[in-house]
Amino acid sequence: EVDIPNTVVARADPGPLSQVMLNLLLNAGQAMDGRGTVRISGASSDGLVRLDVEDEGPGLTPEVAARMFEPFFTTRTAEKGTGLGLAVSLHLAHTMGGQLRGENRSGGGARFTLELPAA
Repeated sequence: EVDIPNTVVARADPGPLSQVMLNLLLNAGQAMDGRGTVRISGASSDGLVRLDVEDEGPGLTPEVAARMFEPFFTTRTAEKGTGLGLAVSLHLAHTMGGQLRGENRSGGGARFTLELPAA
């Protein structure tokens, strides 16, 4: 599900932004084993664009939440992940002048929030 109004425009490079969003979507799909709904929503206020990617997976354990942006940290087997996706995504967010956070949703699942300067 996608809910991003046409008026939400970020100042960001399309390549890095696409890479961050693709990584968040792949992680969400893998967290749910391909079952469930991934929601992308966007809003703009106070000079910032906020993009949320929410899944219906198991959420983040305290260990994962503490280490999820560490390079080479992964919960997957070596054949399915390198542990670089979120570390690279955080770096890309910073290079675009933004921030990336992850948290558990109150109703279950995880939410990753990308904040970028508004255009």
